[in-house]
Amino acid sequence: MVRIAAVALLAFAASALAAPHARRDANEPIVDFDGKPLAEAKQKEFLDLEQQGNKKFDELLASYTDKQQGIEDELNAISEKQRVLLGFPEEGEEGAAK
Repeated sequence: MVRIAAVALLAFAASALAAPHARRDANEPIVDFDGKPLAEAKQKEFLDLEQQGNKKFDELLASYTDKQQGIEDELNAISEKQRVLLGFPEEGEEGAAK
């Protein structure tokens, strides 16, 4: 179970890093893989699904044992090191980099 969660988290992190475009604010349109803006109905559906996913992810994190939380913390540290290597701005620096 822990391995599955770890692999899922790494896959999620990798997909987020590989995304062609990330929204910087809520007013920016959501784009598909080809960089084209989604239709308004699809954007709403996407945001609804994102909200559902966030709730489920929060439920998952709340169910972690201390050992699983330690692994989660280690995975987050690894992910942060990858972000640094790729030149991503640090949390909180994104607004300053504009």
